[in-house]
Amino acid sequence: MSLKANRQAIPKFNRWARSYDKGRLTAWMRQGQEKSLNALCLQKTDSLLDVGCGTGWGVIRAAERLSEGRACGVDLSPEMIARARKAAGEFPNVDFQVADAELLPYADASFNAVMCTHSFHHYSDPVRALGEIYRVMKPRGRLVILDSNRDRCAWVWFWDRILRVIEKSHVRYYTEGELLRLFDRTGYSTHALIYSEHFHLRFGKIGWAVSMIRADKDDKGEIQ
Repeated sequence: MSLKANRQAIPKFNRWARSYDKGRLTAWMRQGQEKSLNALCLQKTDSLLDVGCGTGWGVIRAAERLSEGRACGVDLSPEMIARARKAAGEFPNVDFQVADAELLPYADASFNAVMCTHSFHHYSDPVRALGEIYRVMKPRGRLVILDSNRDRCAWVWFWDRILRVIEKSHVRYYTEGELLRLFDRTGYSTHALIYSEHFHLRFGKIGWAVSMIRADKDDKGEIQ
């Protein structure tokens, strides 16, 4: 798949932007964003990038912690970014850009911390996306990816198979092993599973599972 394949999903996410900030699904995803921010152990001088930021809630939450730093977000959907910019209001340390995760509009070594929550399964070339994230991370930078986990819940496996057929924007949910092996093909110095949970969603008795991976860039920060 290609960048062109990624962009076929833009109309769907533009439509979703109108209701993105409402409902239990959004509340659940924000819990994951909060966990991801906590796992990044942000310092007030850090710079953060949220890849697949949606309407910007996670970026704004980060900006509140980064009194001497900055928080940036990218999303493929212009409508999502428009709403994110509106929500950010007068925050002086916030920036949003319309961009593909596989072609980030930032210079090498721009960010101390990067997070990607509930969007990695949309990326047509996940290794390329991980490489782009690595490129924009500073030496000793850290990355947290949180996404649904296919091997801990039969319902996630079943729904993944359906989405691969009916939804252009969906590439795949990964097992924990598959996700870790993707990192093996990139230049990160360390990567590990740091959080995994299986639970029932509030809006029904349907089981679901998520996993969080943290990866770090070494202190030399060489592009590999």
